[in-house]
Amino acid sequence: MSLATRPARSNHSKRNRLVALLTTLALLVVAVIVPAAARAAKPTPPRTYSAAIETLAPYQPQHRCAQYRRTGTTALGNLLKTTYPRTTWYSLRPCTGGTSEHYDGRAIDWMVSTDVWWQKYNADQFLSWLLATDQHGNQFAMARRLGIMYVIYNNRMWGAWSGRWEEYNGCQAASMQADVYDNSCHRTHAHMSLAWKGAYGETSFWDGTVAQYPTS
Repeated sequence: MSLATRPARSNHSKRNRLVALLTTLALLVVAVIVPAAARAAKPTPPRTYSAAIETLAPYQPQHRCAQYRRTGTTALGNLLKTTYPRTTWYSLRPCTGGTSEHYDGRAIDWMVSTDVWWQKYNADQFLSWLLATDQHGNQFAMARRLGIMYVIYNNRMWGAWSGRWEEYNGCQAASMQADVYDNSCHRTHAHMSLAWKGAYGETSFWDGTVAQYPTS
């Protein structure tokens, strides 16, 4: 091997060492910063559960103005805050017309923007947990145990009446991607509405007793 080739080998070795160093630093960033931002990716239920479980919650719309949070609503908000400490949630809104479970203390707005990577990560982890099938084969197990009627997030709505994610209010259209629609299309937050049993905290998630919903 000629002396002329040695500098090239030396430069190549330096590049390899630099790449290795940068890779190590990147892994350290992922190992330290990501868990700190997305801590406790999924909630810990307060108990273990048998196979017995609620049916999917019926739709029970707001029918009066009652400006206080229900016990189960507050408990759900606190569960989110405990699991994802860097996030915030709100519940009550002034009764200004229309229909909203916020007006009778049965809804939560969880502030997890799709534009903030760790908030979106938290939201995706929570919703995956909420709608997962449990070890007993129960679909949407935690949504049923919490008494959740529907969720709206990132242009879509999941409804207990269908068990599917569907487009919300035309929000997936190209014309609705402007920032001005971020709030109405729930890209700034996730909305969750509870049936009355869930709002009162009278469901198997909290006390182990399977809630029975009215049939009419």
